[in-house]
Amino acid sequence: MHFQLDFTDCASRYDFKKKHIFHQVIIPRVDNVGKYEIQGRLLLLPIFGQGDFNITLDNCRITYDADFIYETIDGKEYFSERNQATTITPTNVHIEFTNLFNGDKLLGKQMNEFLNKNWREWYKELSPTIFSAYSQIISTVFKGLYQTVPVSEMFPETVHS
Repeated sequence: MHFQLDFTDCASRYDFKKKHIFHQVIIPRVDNVGKYEIQGRLLLLPIFGQGDFNITLDNCRITYDADFIYETIDGKEYFSERNQATTITPTNVHIEFTNLFNGDKLLGKQMNEFLNKNWREWYKELSPTIFSAYSQIISTVFKGLYQTVPVSEMFPETVHS
């Protein structure tokens, strides 16, 4: 799976007393494309096939919350995140699976149309998996930042204990 991000609005809050970090970003469009293989049920309907997929999320509000502790390394304090949580809330989702039902064009078209009309319902079912994938990516980015830049360099004006 790969995706393309274009950030338009972001906000971050660091609560040094509660040791909590909050990040939020609004992304106009997130494209997820890749390969799929599915056999089972989605919204109680049987579904099977394998091929390419494209899931586009519009106007995504992505939030990332985490607690942190301070870790001292070589005399400098760094953030170390704990209890990370990510939510992704789009205003609309478009989906297309190719080659559903062993390439049956009519059934595949009907299923894609049904999934697009009922995206909120299936998104609820799949969102824990989606959140997990994005949470890992976001956590890796912030972990790299927090392990590289000491708190005193990120926030030179802030005194904490």
